[in-house]
Amino acid sequence: MFAVAALLWWAGRTWLLSAGGEGREGPAAARYFVAVRVVAVVVALVVAVGCCVQVYRIGESGSKAVWHDSVSTTPG
Repeated sequence: MFAVAALLWWAGRTWLLSAGGEGREGPAAARYFVAVRVVAVVVALVVAVGCCVQVYRIGESGSKAVWHDSVSTTPG
């Protein structure tokens, strides 16, 4: 997530700095920046879903390791 945020910050900063007369002003620059933002949002969503899945998997494996064969269904 940090890498995606850093990439988006860098792209936005590069776009803003170059809009001062280095050939990136106008509609082409806006389309470029929108495309970068869309890609960054998609990548961020994929990374976020992957993080959630990993947290679930780690928690599930930890609970199985702790509770496996230590809980009986028959009274002792």
